[in-house]
Amino acid sequence: MAIRRGTEKQVVAFDYAQRMSRGQAAAQKTANEAYSKLISKGKDIQTPVQQIYCDYRNVSVCSVTQQAQNFQVTMYNPLTWAVNYTARVPVEQERYTVLSHDGHTLVASDVFTVTPAPSGIRPKGLNPAARELVFNAQLPPLGFVTHFVQAETFLKWRPTPKHQQDERTIRGKSDVAMRKEGSFSRISFQ
Repeated sequence: MAIRRGTEKQVVAFDYAQRMSRGQAAAQKTANEAYSKLISKGKDIQTPVQQIYCDYRNVSVCSVTQQAQNFQVTMYNPLTWAVNYTARVPVEQERYTVLSHDGHTLVASDVFTVTPAPSGIRPKGLNPAARELVFNAQLPPLGFVTHFVQAETFLKWRPTPKHQQDERTIRGKSDVAMRKEGSFSRISFQ
């Protein structure tokens, strides 16, 4: 007797997708309610109570981050240990400044051009971003962290970087910061 895999009927696949979609919507509503209760309202930092989810971020589509000049990126870690996460955010501008959760510490980031996807991957009617903003974030166990993103063309002030104690900075035609273990924490060219 042969075992057949991957032969579910299309109606079953549609039913599964519909159930997953309903579950995702319910989870987002619960996360919004919890986030609204947990978020601290700082005097210097404005944080939206209503979160916008980018459901198509994995295919470089997020209308909020593609259109806004300033926005926040909140990431949640459901695991019981800290995670170093590489955030990839669809954007249109060429230069952005990413600030950590305190709103003052610069986070190393870079903007890359998005490669064209094969036809059929992105849902029709969605416009993919031209670029992707990439930065690392330390996510606490069972917690969230928010980073503040500003398009550099709209910056009214230039934040003063606070270097971590375990970094060594070399200046010249470029600015390079390295951690003690030898990895780069920031690279910028002038």
